Amino acid sequence: MMKLNKKGFTLVELIVVIVIIGILAAIAAPSMTANVTRAKRAEAISAMGSIRTAYRLYTADKSALPTNMSHLNDSGYLVVAELNGPNYAASNYSFSAVQINAVGATAALNVNMNLITGKTDNP
Repeated sequence: MMKLNKKGFTLVELIVVIVIIGILAAIAAPSMTANVTRAKRAEAISAMGSIRTAYRLYTADKSALPTNMSHLNDSGYLVVAELNGPNYAASNYSFSAVQINAVGATAALNVNMNLITGKTDNP
């Protein structure tokens, strides 16, 4: 009589493991995407804080409102070249007397910051 040595996994066991891995991937993927978007937006929020500070210093020193980034750059309050990051370039930022805007590659990456309070509308 020949004795069979059973080694390995059955097809049913392998299918169950693949289904479990698929479920875990389906749960994890959306949260990973959201984290990447939040991290990219953090770059803009950080740069907008620098713009806000430069704007306020310019206004306090000159008793006038800057109208564009070159006013802040030319006066030495902000080095515009330092706003260039992996996700936003200096040209992605603009401001008015009320808010600072950062326009990203997609609508999900757009960020607005209140110039007075420093709060973002979509952190």
